[in-house]
Amino acid sequence: MSTLVIPQVEHVTHVVQPSPRRKHLLFLVALWVAIFFASLWTPAVLDDADGTHANAARQMAFSGDYVTLRVNNVRYLEKAPLP
Repeated sequence: MSTLVIPQVEHVTHVVQPSPRRKHLLFLVALWVAIFFASLWTPAVLDDADGTHANAARQMAFSGDYVTLRVNNVRYLEKAPLP
């Protein structure tokens, strides 16, 4: 008959330090949270030009045409599409 021997676990005396990658990730998350919450209380659309660009971006996403801006299905060539 054999006996089962269970090794005893000793207490860990060293503390695991967070890696630099984890520190950078935590910094980026904290920065994102700060910017996100700071922007909650600012107006999103300030004037008619901002509303026009938001409408053009919405139509760009719906149509799938990422080259030509359209506002109310009319080409809007006053601004470049990326900004």
